[in-house]
Amino acid sequence: MSNYCKVLFILFLFLLPIASLSSCASRPNVTVTDGVTIADSQPDNNDEQNSDESSSTSTQTNQSAIVEKNAEIITNSSGLTIEKTLQASNAIVTICASVDVDDIHTVGSYSYTLESITDSFREQLFTSVFGENASKVEYDKLNDLWILKNSDSVGDYYSFDIYTPLSGETISGEKSFMLLNQTPNLYPFEDNLLDTVTKSTAKLSPEEAISKCNKILTDIGLEQYYEDYILAYGTDGRHPYYKITYKMYQDNMPVTAYNDIFFLVDDDGIQEICRSIFSASNPTLDNQIITPQAAVDDLSNNISQVSLSSDAITVSKISLEYIVVKNLADEPIIVPAWRFLIGATDDQINQNRSLILAVNAISGELIQGERGTTF
Repeated sequence: MSNYCKVLFILFLFLLPIASLSSCASRPNVTVTDGVTIADSQPDNNDEQNSDESSSTSTQTNQSAIVEKNAEIITNSSGLTIEKTLQASNAIVTICASVDVDDIHTVGSYSYTLESITDSFREQLFTSVFGENASKVEYDKLNDLWILKNSDSVGDYYSFDIYTPLSGETISGEKSFMLLNQTPNLYPFEDNLLDTVTKSTAKLSPEEAISKCNKILTDIGLEQYYEDYILAYGTDGRHPYYKITYKMYQDNMPVTAYNDIFFLVDDDGIQEICRSIFSASNPTLDNQIITPQAAVDDLSNNISQVSLSSDAITVSKISLEYIVVKNLADEPIIVPAWRFLIGATDDQINQNRSLILAVNAISGELIQGERGTTF
C-alpha cells in the first residue's frame, strides 16, 4: 500500500467514530415531498414543556414574593400614626391619623361584574320583607312597577322599581333597584341629620335595625355584604329613622362602589331598600402595594388637584379598602387604596363616608369624588 493510501485509511478510521456519534444525536424530523427533503424546524416538545413549567414556576414564585411583601407592609402599618399638614386648592388638610388594617392579611385587585336584578331576586326580597303578604304584590303594567298596598288609602303602598341611576358618576349600563314605602315622609336631607346616632329618638335601637337588615340580605343571598356605617335622622321633632349603608366585603375590606346598598329603617320596620348589586371576579396580584407613608407622599404631590367642600378638614384615620374606579377603557375595576377618612371623630367619619379621598395602593394615583350615593 502506498503512503498516500495509508494516510487515507488512517484518516477514515479516525473519522468513523465521530460520524457514528453524530448519527445518534437528536435532529429535526424530516419529510419528503415531491422528492424534496424538508426539515421540521419546531423545537423538541420536551423543551417546550420544560420552558412552560419554568415560566409557570417563575410566575408562582414572583406572586408568592408579592404576597409575602404585601403581608409585611400590612403588618408593619398596623398602629402606625402619621401626621402632616397639606394645602389643597381650597382647603387645609390636617392629617393626624392612625392606620387601620385590622384583620387584613391579603390584598389584590378584581374585575367589577354587573349583576342583574332578576325576578328570582325580586321574589326573594318580597318574601323576606313582606312574609305571607308577598303573595299580594301586584304588577302595575302602566307604570312598570310592582305594588303592595298597605291599605285602601290613596298613596299608601310599597313599590318596587328597577331603574338606571342618572345623577352623579356611575357605571355604564348598571341598573339599581328600589323597594320604597310611599307613605312616610322620612326627609333624607342634611338638615335632618343628627350628629350622632345616640341622639336618635327612635324606639328601635341601632343594633335592632341592623339585625333586621342583616336578615334580609341573608334571605336574598347577599351574605357577603356587611353594615359599613349607620346614620340617624330626625332633627327638631321630625320622624326618626336610621340610614344603614352596606358594602360587599372582600379580603376583610369594604368595597366602595358607585351605588352602595342602603336601608332606611324606622320603628315600623324597613321603609326603603335601594341600589345596585355586583360581584368581584378575576382576582389578580401583579404588583405589591405601596406603604401608607408613600400614599401620603403621593397625596401631597397631587394635593393641588384635590377639591373639598370645606376650607379645613381633618383626617383622623387611614384605612386600606377596595374602591371601584374606571380604567382607561372606561371599564369598572376594583382596586386597593389607602383611604383618608375625613373627620375628627367616628361620627364625623360616618357622615363623610361617601366622600372619597384616597390613593391607589398599587399605582399611587389620586382617587377622589363622591361614591355610593348616585340616584
